[in-house]
Amino acid sequence: MTFSALSRALSACALACSVGCALADGFAPLVESGDGDDSSVAPEDSDADSGGWDGPAPVWWTLSAAILIEEGAPAQGDASVSIALLAEEGEADASLCTATWTSPGMVVLDVPDPLLFHWWQLVLDGVPEGNCGAQLQRFLPDGGELGIGALHPDVAAVLEPAGYDGLSGYLYGAYLRPAQARDDVIWAFGVAGTEASYLAEELPVSQAPLPNGTYRIEPIYLLPLQGG
Repeated sequence: MTFSALSRALSACALACSVGCALADGFAPLVESGDGDDSSVAPEDSDADSGGWDGPAPVWWTLSAAILIEEGAPAQGDASVSIALLAEEGEADASLCTATWTSPGMVVLDVPDPLLFHWWQLVLDGVPEGNCGAQLQRFLPDGGELGIGALHPDVAAVLEPAGYDGLSGYLYGAYLRPAQARDDVIWAFGVAGTEASYLAEELPVSQAPLPNGTYRIEPIYLLPLQGG
């Protein structure tokens, strides 16, 4: 699914979730968005410094990745992380630019909650591939923490409009803590699984470690930029 199709399907659901010790009891919204539609936030209203950005200011961003896991750890040099900056939800072409790191650094961290199976520090060094260029650093903080765990119910609830109907019993959840977020905040933003998971041919495990394989992380919710 393209980023523009994703944004149209989810109507700019920029839902962020607080985990920490509250994970077992359910997630509390971090970004209050009323009925879940933040489409009234226009790019020109963003507080983000455009820094010479030629075009509408980004309002949202999203992250996808592919990670090879062997014996419970990411295989070094065999991963990719892609970030896209998006304008106001609902535009015909919401994706303004993309940036891809083909060999990001991934440092294994202790999981912040037992329902998260694996948790890594992302080190996005070097110049990424794609057309975001230096603009990416003007709108997003460096790095962050990324993980895979049990599928979050708020993500499962929107799998059908996102194009993953019938897969709630096969996919894992994707979780993110941006670099400048509080220590007790993690966003449940997407899904993860092997190719067999996405084909409904492999059931997920209920605890770490994940079976060996390449896990594709796909965004479900659009994430708000700082000031957006």
